[in-house]
Amino acid sequence: KGTFSYAQSLMPSWIVYYLKKKFLKYKKSTNKIKKVFIDRSDSKLNHCKLINNEEIKSFLKSKGFKIFKLSNLDFRDQINIFNNANVIIGPHGAGFANLVFCKNRTKVIELRPKNHPNKVFERISSINKLNHKLIKLKHIKNNKKGDMFLKKEILTDFI
Repeated sequence: KGTFSYAQSLMPSWIVYYLKKKFLKYKKSTNKIKKVFIDRSDSKLNHCKLINNEEIKSFLKSKGFKIFKLSNLDFRDQINIFNNANVIIGPHGAGFANLVFCKNRTKVIELRPKNHPNKVFERISSINKLNHKLIKLKHIKNNKKGDMFLKKEILTDFI
């Protein structure tokens, strides 16, 4: 054990409760979007990115999802989006730290390479009583667009 990823999987629940108490008061009262896809295509890092991101975004838009690049949003907007969503889908990444602001029973679908050891968002989801589903995808090496390929048919079973 002794890894950073393992330590995150043991995150104390008080951290989630503290962040909610401290920051939920700053959420905006507008923007009641219920179905959210987090787009990581603007990440400078190549890991945990979908090779077929455009195809997945198009598919989810047809199912009523709104697409967000969190780097384009201020913190209050991010709090609001996560707090009001019923379903959040996205690749594993720092933006999922906003799961602390979700309401109980929010459905979270995290996309992650099979070999990725980090379980921090499963831990946050457990503390926050979220309906967390993990889709483990084959890790693809040496592709400039990303390291995961997601068949849209797989998503159909989860949404």
